[in-house]
Amino acid sequence: MPTLKDLREEAGLTATELAAKSHMAYTTFMRIEAGVPTTRVYIDAVLVALSKLLGREITLDDVQGIQAK
Repeated sequence: MPTLKDLREEAGLTATELAAKSHMAYTTFMRIEAGVPTTRVYIDAVLVALSKLLGREITLDDVQGIQAK
């Protein structure tokens, strides 16, 4: 199962770029990527952005290491 970093790299984006596409601060995104428990609102924003970029649905169950509060 891929990590958020794996999927971000598959999309060809830096952390700064994916944070911007997810409409959040870089520091918030980095906490999600590091596995710090985060609200579903932020996690869902990242997953929606990745789904659009990769052309397939990415859910919380598809990503290793993301933790929702």
